[in-house]
Amino acid sequence: MTFGPDGNLYVSSSGTGEVKRYDGMTGTFLDNFVPEVPLFTPGRLFQPIGLAFGPDGNLYVVSQGADQVER
Repeated sequence: MTFGPDGNLYVSSSGTGEVKRYDGMTGTFLDNFVPEVPLFTPGRLFQPIGLAFGPDGNLYVVSQGADQVER
């Protein structure tokens, strides 16, 4: 999990392949920033385990099951 430049908390869910976003002040669930997509969809997150925001403001996610870093 990591805090974004917007102050919100981003949490990866390796079981569903999602990245969830929570309000950084209240902890209230906001949305699925990266929603679950069907298996075998190109670019799908598969077991996301790491999150980081780059200096460009984009979110980078380590997709362990796919051996890739997705932006």
